[in-house]
Amino acid sequence: MTDLAHEDDDGRAFDRTLLLRLWPYIRPYARRLAIALVLLVPIAAVHALQPYLIKLAIDDVIVPARAPSALIVIGVAYVAALAIEVLMRYFHLYALQAAGQLALHDLRVAAFAHLQRLSPAYFDRTPVGRLVTRLTSDIEALQEMFASGLITIIGDFVTLFVLMALLVALDVRLALFAFIALPVLVVALRLLQRVLRRAYRAIRIRLARINSFLSEHLSGMATIQSFDQGAAVNKTFADINASYRDMNRTAVAADAAIYTFVELLASVTVATLIWIGAGGVESGAPTLGVLVLFVETIQKFFTPIRDLSAKYAVMQSAMSGAERVFALLDTPVEIRDPESPSPIPGPRAGTPLVAFENVSFQYQRGEPVLRNVSFTVDEGERVAIVGVTGAGKTSVLALLRRFYEPSAGRVLVRGVDVREVAPDDLCRLIVGVEQEPVLFAGSIDFNLHLGDAALSHDDCDRALDAVQAGDLRNRPLAPGGNDVVERGANLSVGEKQLITFGRALVRNPVLLLLDEATSHVDPETESRLQLATSTLLQGRAAIVVAHRLSTVRNVDRVIVLHRGEKVEEGTHRALLDAGGLYARLYALQFEHLRENGLGA
Repeated sequence: MTDLAHEDDDGRAFDRTLLLRLWPYIRPYARRLAIALVLLVPIAAVHALQPYLIKLAIDDVIVPARAPSALIVIGVAYVAALAIEVLMRYFHLYALQAAGQLALHDLRVAAFAHLQRLSPAYFDRTPVGRLVTRLTSDIEALQEMFASGLITIIGDFVTLFVLMALLVALDVRLALFAFIALPVLVVALRLLQRVLRRAYRAIRIRLARINSFLSEHLSGMATIQSFDQGAAVNKTFADINASYRDMNRTAVAADAAIYTFVELLASVTVATLIWIGAGGVESGAPTLGVLVLFVETIQKFFTPIRDLSAKYAVMQSAMSGAERVFALLDTPVEIRDPESPSPIPGPRAGTPLVAFENVSFQYQRGEPVLRNVSFTVDEGERVAIVGVTGAGKTSVLALLRRFYEPSAGRVLVRGVDVREVAPDDLCRLIVGVEQEPVLFAGSIDFNLHLGDAALSHDDCDRALDAVQAGDLRNRPLAPGGNDVVERGANLSVGEKQLITFGRALVRNPVLLLLDEATSHVDPETESRLQLATSTLLQGRAAIVVAHRLSTVRNVDRVIVLHRGEKVEEGTHRALLDAGGLYARLYALQFEHLRENGLGA
């Protein structure tokens, strides 16, 4: 499989390997596909029967001037054949589309579930817009394969075979004249398909770029507006969109050329048959009915040929979409669950709650973020991790929650390596509050329990009250009946952070991780958070990451990181008295506060 980031591919209309990989998702609904396939033959037969009935009406009733009652019988048979064809096509398409929708539902769920197992490092290097394209446009292209792709192509060939057999059976000479245009048609279609192939490939690439651009810039719209860069962003989007439009225009032009050429060739073939066949009608070879049948059938004959080109493009797009979706599914899960997870034991004397043993870590090879870091956190102990930006503070929390694997060393929870612990056990023990609060559209309760059925409305109420945020329940509902709109846009930064505090506390964790959790809130909200945490942290361990050293004066111990190494450790007062890096950072920060009139 190609890498997910690889977009520039030709794609093939039929890829046996990809079709085989789709089969596990189709197999549960194979019965519906079988029904659709079985119906192809009777549909083609009834479709060919209609012009034959017209031939019978002309040769057996109209030309001999027989009783009109015979014509009524043939007319009823024609209407019945048409009704049967329509009914069978309905069941054929319903079975086909239902199988496709059900199979692709399962594929989309599998792809989304796989995304949730991938590590944060994967999302750091992969644009969100590209992932959205995988789960929407690429899978939608596979749905088009069911609607007008492989099975319908088989149906077209069945129809062509039946029509050709009918024409040859009635008049071999006229049939040969009817088929003489086929080689010219095949060559022309092959040439135009190359243009379509390049155009559709370029369209897919540009659509992914549009999705990535929109995802990034809609998320950052406030920044764009605050710097008055709307015009520049509009121009960039207009250029990307114009490129997408131009590629679609090329595809439309090629498709129109195919349609026009096939129609022209069909008309020329019909005219040739009339010219050749009309001279022999008087002698009875062919009969008038046969000639009319040929004229009528040629229109039916060229229609699936014309559509084959479009369906070829559909199949090619579907195979390219399938390749990218399976490339996503083939992305290795870097953080794997243990096959036989070890339970986390209860508190034990002499065993710290958390232990880092000579831990080293790097996001990118050759660029270490942590170097041989060792420290412990005891049950109920509150520890602060401080240091300048880039010191590795947040990385410590990420390793503890097993978002990443250490390059060397071990991270232990009550003596058990986190790599040997079941993820749900780790999540119950440790809960974090990130620097940037993340909320979802919906109720406040949902943003607290996130679908955890074990948490009740009363649990959520108690958590809100505990973080001094019970008043948020009195807010008027946002449009759509939600308490919270997308990304919590109807809440202040402080209110969003209060809800994320409640989200952490409603789970009653043993260890709280606070990553700059109060760095973006106003003083009033910060005081509410500090009041809540001072009560809630009683008897509970916490690791606090903060730049503002005023927030860590009351912790039990401070760990100072510098360039990925632990350089100091001790109480706030002991580190100040030692006069090392912590003391210098503290002095610089409070000097800055005094200079700006913010006090110490």
